[in-house]
Amino acid sequence: MKKELFAAAVLILLASVSIWNTFHAKKLTTELSDTLNASMVMAENDQWQEAAALAEAASANWKAAGNYTQIFIGHNSVELTSDAFGDYLGEVYKCDKGGTRGAHQKLISHITALYEMERISLKSIF
Repeated sequence: MKKELFAAAVLILLASVSIWNTFHAKKLTTELSDTLNASMVMAENDQWQEAAALAEAASANWKAAGNYTQIFIGHNSVELTSDAFGDYLGEVYKCDKGGTRGAHQKLISHITALYEMERISLKSIF
């Protein structure tokens, strides 16, 4: 009986951590996407300093989430997203609208994929 109770407790703990992870991933990716989209709007309006400040803020939030991402997100995804942040910041600092659009799209795709991989669905279970 003790083994069954222990197994049930472990399953409940795993389910709870999984649900928490899903909500945390959604919150993180939404905040990053919103800040980066605002940065892109600034870039489109030739407000490059403001765009850079918002991009830096998003990058700082990404780096601050390092403890979470290193534990719950795959290493390859973290690395690709970090590289995409560097690409986006580089294009913003060059004040290149076309490059900024492309780098923004790439970065948003990586951020969206982070949540999609963590989201619980039938597809992720089977």
